[in-house]
Amino acid sequence: MEAKAVREVRSHEQAALEDVFFGQSVILWARWSVILAGAVLVLWTSTTVAQLTRTFPFFLVLMAMNFFLHGRYVMGSPLNRSVVVAASVADLVLITAIVVFWPGAAGLRNPVGAR
Repeated sequence: MEAKAVREVRSHEQAALEDVFFGQSVILWARWSVILAGAVLVLWTSTTVAQLTRTFPFFLVLMAMNFFLHGRYVMGSPLNRSVVVAASVADLVLITAIVVFWPGAAGLRNPVGAR
């Protein structure tokens, strides 16, 4: 039997767009997981309203941004690669801000790490 060469039906550009489209689904659900886990952690560990208001607004921004991205995906008009990268950078900045403003001792002042 002779092996026939299989011709690819889609171009490299179409394959790249499909990768971004299907990758957005994974990224969106990963974002929702991080948002949910972080919000539960903040609500669980906050002992005062001041601690809650210091970090929770960042989660509200993450929720709003992910709601917009998820809405675009569900409506069938997902964002292009550059907007997805920009949203990921914004996620990184917001999560870094959450860690910086997290209540309690951190780093070298944390009594758990000083053994």
